[in-house]
Amino acid sequence: MLKIRERGCIRHVSKRAYNNKWKGLGYEIVEDLDAKENLADKTVDELRDIAKELELTGYYSMRKDELIAEIEKVK
Repeated sequence: MLKIRERGCIRHVSKRAYNNKWKGLGYEIVEDLDAKENLADKTVDELRDIAKELELTGYYSMRKDELIAEIEKVK
């Protein structure tokens, strides 16, 4: 599921619908709602790898929920 926007109009659509219709109408992706769920499914080590790639500081001492919150801020 994606959250998309065009001139203040917000919609929630599937990725398929976005690619088939809404992208061509000028809508842009605001948020990938599935991405949040995927982060919660990852292990702390996987989240630390993502944080390292994003060059976050202090990630190694963070708990899982803190890592998710910091990664989401950057993405």
